[in-house]
Amino acid sequence: MKSKILTAVSATLITFGLAQSPVAQDTQYGQGLLLDYYVIQNPDYVKEPTGRSMATLVDTAVPQMSYLGPFEIEPALEQFKDQLWGLHWHGYLKVDEAGPYSFNLLINTTANADRDFISCQSWTKIQDRTIASHELQKFGDGNKNTYGDIDLRPGIYNFEVWFACNEVGRYTSVGVAEPSINVNMRGPNDAMLKPIPKNQLLHEL
Repeated sequence: MKSKILTAVSATLITFGLAQSPVAQDTQYGQGLLLDYYVIQNPDYVKEPTGRSMATLVDTAVPQMSYLGPFEIEPALEQFKDQLWGLHWHGYLKVDEAGPYSFNLLINTTANADRDFISCQSWTKIQDRTIASHELQKFGDGNKNTYGDIDLRPGIYNFEVWFACNEVGRYTSVGVAEPSINVNMRGPNDAMLKPIPKNQLLHEL
């Protein structure tokens, strides 16, 4: 897939409790979220993006978010693969129905629990409010789940996901573990959590 290097732009968004139109009528969106790739200098500090990202890509694979995805989207980033890095997906979540929403942030790895462990941190935010998060923790083979609830009205909301690990590069198990994140959502009329539909995760053109 050919990458697209973009500069993130701001928009006027709906705020909680307001029923007015969240964005200008002439705003145009593309499917997928923007993905900023950060090189992390301090392996003990992976809680949030800091400084300037090395690149901004368009990730249309969301809501399935691969920790190795940037190297598939943009091969030029391969030169930074031996360093620590963090990924910041950001854009917009389109909501069509009013009511209670539940979100699930699921980290997946295929690491060998008897030999390979990897420490990761993640969170997801809506309108700068943390809905679900994983504190920095070691884990091997298996999944880690976290959940959160929020009431939303129809509109377009600022949406973010952060994912960083402090044991990456050629000398660690990230290539074996292949960590990834899934963001699932249950709307007012949904029977269960399911991946956010791709047409509801957007970036501004």
